[in-house]
Parts: sequence; structure tokens; C-alpha cells
Amino acid sequence: MTDRMSNRRFGHVKPVQKMEIQYLREEFRDDESEVKVDLICGGKKPASVNPNGLRTPISPSSAIHYIWRNPPRGYIRSCLAVYRTEENEPWVLPVVRRVEKEMADDVTLDHEYLWFLGLDEFSQAATKLILGPQSSLLHQDRVVSIQTLSGTGAVRMGAELLARTLGYDTVYISVQSWDNHDRVFRMAGFTTVLNYKYWSDVTKSLDITGLLEDLSKAPENAVVVLQPSAHNPTGSDPSREQWARIADVIQERNLFPFFDTPYQGFASGDLDEDMWPVRYFAEVRGLEIIVAQSLAKIMGLYSK
Repeated sequence: MTDRMSNRRFGHVKPVQKMEIQYLREEFRDDESEVKVDLICGGKKPASVNPNGLRTPISPSSAIHYIWRNPPRGYIRSCLAVYRTEENEPWVLPVVRRVEKEMADDVTLDHEYLWFLGLDEFSQAATKLILGPQSSLLHQDRVVSIQTLSGTGAVRMGAELLARTLGYDTVYISVQSWDNHDRVFRMAGFTTVLNYKYWSDVTKSLDITGLLEDLSKAPENAVVVLQPSAHNPTGSDPSREQWARIADVIQERNLFPFFDTPYQGFASGDLDEDMWPVRYFAEVRGLEIIVAQSLAKIMGLYSK
């Protein structure tokens, strides 16, 4: 029995390192500070712990206002980017509810197999959301779209396409970025994952000089992961003039732009305005690009 146990096929596999948010959750859980504010995790309402040790249910908006006025010495945790009511209950967008009812009553819908590239009507509609319905690229049939398992699946599929088909192995990701970018590209076959400067702690804004300097040193065919709007986690986006300078470097160095777009509409409140960088790179500059699109966050469609 001992020999069989020691020869197990997966015995050599080591657990992957936890994501930063997991460490933060554990640190928050174990911390014994007098003041802890939990905005979206846990029970029916978030609770604050006042200096007297009494837990008081409060709404997320009230908690944020209180924290702004009275910065606590303890911990604040706001963990999930999901829609919630003032009572911290899940909130489903009315348009989602309406469409779900329509789908439930539509006898023409079935559960037959989709082809490998997904539902074509969905892909076409999603592509128009990114490029605009009047895009010359669409009319010239120069766009290929496939349906994936949300945004993470789109990043993975795009990364594997570049690694397996074109043999690309180097990717540049902003220093401050979504945790999974690094992991997904490595799992897809990229052997070199580097960072370019993005946020300046000194000016508290985009470090466009450092960004351009880093990309100007990137080798030919390196992939550059870009977020067109509502940059995660800084919330700071380049101006149109800065996007033009980024495109200049990408063209000069023959780099490959890879846009990740989970927050369309969150920066400006306008779906078209937030996609200006993507349309500029593709339509105006004529660059070949990949866009990983997600509707889960903007429509509150997690678990679907």
C-alpha cells in the first residue's frame, strides 16, 4: 500500500500560489482590529465594528461615506465587483430579468449543440458593440469573432492562438493589472511575461513616460496587454493623445496589441466612447489586434 501511495500520478503536483485577494480575505478574517468594515462579503448586510466592539449593520453606500469622513485604523474590505442593493442583496438588471422571461416563453429556443465557434448571432452582436455597427472592418469582412467562456476564456483563447499559431512567447502586462493576466498567458504557452510601467505613485496618475519607455524596449512581436477603459485596478486611462503615442510605439516596434475589455461603459458611461482606443488602433492605424470581451461584469451575468 505504501509503494502504491508513493507512486501516485499526481503526487508531484504542487498547489498553485494563492491570488492576492485570497490572502487579503484571510488577513481580514484573522485581523482583530477594533474597526473593520466589510462592504460586500458575508451576510445579508455588511457590518461595521465600532470602537466599542459593537457590530452595526450598514448599507455599502453609508459605509463608504462613513469611511471617507472617518478613516479607520483597521481594515476595510470590498471584495466582489457585483451589483448589490442598499441592503447588500444581489441585484439583477431589469433588462436581464425581462430577457430571461422572454427566453423562458420562447418555444423556438432549444438546448441543441452549438458549433465550435459558438452562437454566431451573439458573436456578431457583441462585435458590433466593440467596433460599432458602421465599422468599415465589419463591412469589409475583416473581423473574426468566436464565443468563449466569458472574459477569462477569451483571454485564454486569444493567448493560445498567438502562442500556438504564431509562436509568440513574450507578453507585456502593466505593472498594476488584473491578477490573472500573468497566469493565463503563462498557461497558454508564453514563456516570458514582463511588465511595463503604468501608475505613478508620485503624480498619482498614469506614468505615460515610463509606459512608452518600457514598450520602446520590447522585442519585435511581443504582445502588449492593454485595457481600453476603466483600467483595473488603477481606474486611470490614457487620453486620446496618449493612446496615439502608444500606437506609435507599437507600430514602430512591430508589437501586437491585445485588448482586454471587461468594463465597457464603466469609465465614461458611454459604450462607444469607452471603445475609442480599440477602434482607433484597428480602424485608423490599421493594426491587427485581438479583443477579449466580457459582458459578465457590465450586465451582472456571473454564473451564466
